[in-house]
Amino acid sequence: MARSSGWPRWCEPMARYDRIAPLDSPPRDRAFDAWTVLRDLAGRERDVDLGRRARLRFLALRPVRRLVQRGIENVPAESFDRQIEGVREELGQLPARDPERIRMAQYLHRIRKRTPLALTTATLDLGEVAEASRHFGAAEEFYRTALELADAYNLAPEQVIALRLLGRVFRKVGAWEEAERSYQRAAEIALHLDDRRQWGRALDGLGLALRHQKRVDRARQLYETMLERGREWDDEAITAQALNGLCLVALDAGDAEQALEHGWAALGLLTDPEDRYQVLGTLGEIFLLAGIPRAADRCLELAATGARRPHTRAQALLHRARLASDEGRADAASDHLREAIRLAKEHRYADVLGRAEELLVRLEREAAGVAGGAVARGHPGAVARRIATELESLGERLVPAAS
Repeated sequence: MARSSGWPRWCEPMARYDRIAPLDSPPRDRAFDAWTVLRDLAGRERDVDLGRRARLRFLALRPVRRLVQRGIENVPAESFDRQIEGVREELGQLPARDPERIRMAQYLHRIRKRTPLALTTATLDLGEVAEASRHFGAAEEFYRTALELADAYNLAPEQVIALRLLGRVFRKVGAWEEAERSYQRAAEIALHLDDRRQWGRALDGLGLALRHQKRVDRARQLYETMLERGREWDDEAITAQALNGLCLVALDAGDAEQALEHGWAALGLLTDPEDRYQVLGTLGEIFLLAGIPRAADRCLELAATGARRPHTRAQALLHRARLASDEGRADAASDHLREAIRLAKEHRYADVLGRAEELLVRLEREAAGVAGGAVARGHPGAVARRIATELESLGERLVPAAS
């Protein structure tokens, strides 16, 4: 017979929680309201900072969820204001200059207006804060709440934005069916509104989701449809977006010549400096594969030093490090790679960080005298040589005027 512990059965010490098998997350429609904001804690329950932020996001969303459930007109203003003040008092849990604390304070100020538009746009903005931190559970819940508001109060433009952002989150977590549905519905509503920019952004997101699934033919068809519509509308922004998509699809397929042709055409139509730097970075990568290192370095240098978007800079630096390594410039390769890793860690760019760590291993092996095995380069074709010549002739005019 097992020896009694001496404790009454009802107060026996419970088993340690870290020995209990994890429970599956319940579906959103069978959980308590706004629960999915806390889903980011799964597997990171001991992360004190994340726990603090998750709790604050949960508290911040509850007043808006209350309005969604009952209707704005059915919630007394005094009660709503008291709820907001209760959340505001909790903001002291974050450092005074913490970016999320500042954005959350702005959010609380905006939702106090209690208008459907203010509530929806504020909720979308706070969702983007969570998404930027790669806390996708919180981002999804904020976007879903904003979509419910937009649906309830017929805010069609905000419906498009909420659906597009939901598609982006679903894409990032690999929920492909949900991503495609969200992007497609966003594109349909945007087209009905004749909002061509949002239509293009929704389809571009869908194209990216297709590319991630290696559905190259379907992605190519989508961008060809965009290109046809952009030319029909005489819309250079849509046309450039489609050409850039076709460039990336061709790059995925290993067709450097076609990728360069589409990318170079897109660059000539783009007016936003940041978009141009992003395409320059892509062109640099393609020139690298095509075997024209001088043109590759020129494009990558411009993207790495001129772009304000950290992801564009990090990717360009990574490719510059690879090029410098291939050219035997070990110090330059290390410098570029170190900065790429710093940016990737600071902004949590898992894609860049993974490739950077692979290159770091290669550099360390080369430093130890082990053959690194440079990536095989192709032989430049007629298109690549022509575009490289045009690139050289443009000189400083390649740099966007607005930069």
